[in-house]
Amino acid sequence: MDYADLMRAKPDGYHSAAQALRRFGEDVRDRAVDYWNQVVQPLKDTSSSGIWGAAAEAAQVPMMDLQLALNRAADQIEAVPQILTRYASDLEGFQRRLHGIVAEARTTGAEINDTGQVTVSAQVQQNNPDRPKLAEEIAADIRRILEQATQRDVDYSVEIRDALADETLDAHDVGTQYRDAIKDAHRAARLLEAGSLNDMSGQLLTLLRENADNPEFAAALFTQLGGNSTVEALQRLAMLRGMDEGIARSGAGRSQADELDAIHTELGKALAMATDPDSTFHVDMSADSQWLHDFRAAGKDTFGGSAVTDPVTGYQVIGGVLRNGTFSEEFLDVVSDDMYAMEQRDPDVFQVATDAKVDPNPLDGLMVAFEKNPAAATDFFSQHPERIDYMLDRNGAHGYEASGQAHVIDAIDAATRGADPGSPGFNIFERTIQHMGDQSVDAVGLVNNQARESMGQLLQGHMGQVHDAFGGADNMNLEPQTDSALNRVLGDVAHSPEPRSTARVAIGSVS
Repeated sequence: MDYADLMRAKPDGYHSAAQALRRFGEDVRDRAVDYWNQVVQPLKDTSSSGIWGAAAEAAQVPMMDLQLALNRAADQIEAVPQILTRYASDLEGFQRRLHGIVAEARTTGAEINDTGQVTVSAQVQQNNPDRPKLAEEIAADIRRILEQATQRDVDYSVEIRDALADETLDAHDVGTQYRDAIKDAHRAARLLEAGSLNDMSGQLLTLLRENADNPEFAAALFTQLGGNSTVEALQRLAMLRGMDEGIARSGAGRSQADELDAIHTELGKALAMATDPDSTFHVDMSADSQWLHDFRAAGKDTFGGSAVTDPVTGYQVIGGVLRNGTFSEEFLDVVSDDMYAMEQRDPDVFQVATDAKVDPNPLDGLMVAFEKNPAAATDFFSQHPERIDYMLDRNGAHGYEASGQAHVIDAIDAATRGADPGSPGFNIFERTIQHMGDQSVDAVGLVNNQARESMGQLLQGHMGQVHDAFGGADNMNLEPQTDSALNRVLGDVAHSPEPRSTARVAIGSVS
């Protein structure tokens, strides 16, 4: 900034611009709120607005992008007026100081032209003997003011640029985090669809970790993919994990198993957030949701398969990610019905030989998910009590690992712990004890070795019944055959020290 610039500057113009921007910012903010209430919110919450279908789903992301643009514009407009007002005030101060220097210089007889050049005649210098370098002194004072004004001008220009930069905005309704999450979600979706091993283990994992616990990112990611492509993406990941294991075994390259396993874990957490209808942001979970319809259809469909490998169902890979997140009751109700019905129709549907790394027992993954959601576990077992018998027996009957029974009992524990007599949870407990203590089977082996600790925990959750049955007292809450079965189960559990100790603690606590 030079002398002429500072002299010509009009601070009042900056004050006027600031006032106009404030008024305009208020108008834009009002329009952004109207747009949210009348357009974006109805498109997002399809269950209450009655707007649904492929067109509505396709419009959600671009309409949200426009909402973000409106919020961004309002934030930018609102941030600038206060900067302009401060700049105008500082400018007025610099001008007052410069005018003061000029006025004082002229009292000495010095002349200052329009560019700030100082001229002191010999006569003027002679009239100011106490200031032998009068011209240099006045010029130095002017230069100091101009340097300060120039630096302040630069400072304010940087501040204005920062205020207008996307990353520094604080958007009101959706927020900077959501705007960034949308971009990251679209990038993550493209990487999942491309299915590149190196890109997945590098870029995709970074995006997932940076947006961990971010429901906005999760909803945008799976909405962008759609229900069918979500399952296809999980299938590609399963194939890549299997391929990576083959590479590692052959010594043909470095294993990226840790990175791929981490992606599998993060996708499970993200899918749980995206399918929670109580979350602020989620995929459409309504009964007629196209996303959910496509997801379920892909879960029942198969992929892969060759002359030496079996095709794998989508639910085989879904069962794996169920282990990783805390899924909603609504989502688990849907997928559990599908998975259970599939195995009822074809007991061997999940027993496959494949190069893909899939969950060898996807219903185990479902049971793990139930452990984290007792309400969903209660619904699954109470609505169809025969499921209790089937799930307790299925691992041995179908040749799955014995550890699966422990997952079933843990899920039953979640559904029944603290349940009052006569409640659905208590009825599940009673049915479980009747089945596991059935007189028609051998006294030892009712619960497999790997599940005895889980059974001990289940019994601990019903201390009163355990105490009465073990002590021989009449149990008013259990039918006689259940009371007898409970004694048999206690005797069976007693073959393992840790669950036996758990049972003793339970008995002692109510004695």
